[in-house]
Amino acid sequence: MLRKGQYEAVPPEFYGTPKEIWGCRYPTRGGSPRARAEAFLKEHAPLFGLEPGLASLEFVVTRASLRAAHVIFAQKIHGHRVRRGWVSVHLDRRRRVYLVKNRAVPGALWPRPALAELGRMVAAVQAAKRALPSGVVLHSSGAERMWFPVDAELVPAFRVPLVRRRPREWWNVFVHARTVGHALGRAAEARPAASRSRHHRKPFPARPRYDVRPRRARHPRRQSAPLRWGARPVLARRLQGARDRHPRRVVR
Repeated sequence: MLRKGQYEAVPPEFYGTPKEIWGCRYPTRGGSPRARAEAFLKEHAPLFGLEPGLASLEFVVTRASLRAAHVIFAQKIHGHRVRRGWVSVHLDRRRRVYLVKNRAVPGALWPRPALAELGRMVAAVQAAKRALPSGVVLHSSGAERMWFPVDAELVPAFRVPLVRRRPREWWNVFVHARTVGHALGRAAEARPAASRSRHHRKPFPARPRYDVRPRRARHPRRQSAPLRWGARPVLARRLQGARDRHPRRVVR
């Protein structure tokens, strides 16, 4: 188990648990990266404020890069997702944990189960439309109940995805479920509305793509200097003369 002094950490802000730890090379056991990440989180559950069996974490995806594997989980409390409640474990090619990002809410700060069913979805959609200019419609995926973090408190809310045809826009409007009519926040998405779905979400920014093939750098003079007059005709005449002297010889 990791001990103090073996890693660097981002200090807690609201939840009392570290937001990130890095600077370690902790060996793991298991088969797939997902199994290794789950075993690491179960072993260090008190450090990140997680329950022993990881009951609130739901596996999302495993992404592979050139030299690492990135296992991403999402937190669900009382059946609803937590906005930005991501937990990711990053392993190097030797399957050692070198970075963990923790946005999970500890169990001591969970809301009461009765708050999970507050509000009406129809009223939330109408309130979200009033928060934006006219011309927006509800996306086919529909509204979603979720938990919206406000400092150290989880507020029951609705995520209402609204789209606009021209100009093409996608908006996520979060409406308070207890006092329907109060918008908690609005987030504009850059991707087109037609290419997004309810279950396709990117918790972290896309990684930049690098070309691993080395390219030979050209000399700056060769790029800017024009071809000298008569250089190509002279070369062509030389090749033509060689072909005449040696008709069966291939000249390259």
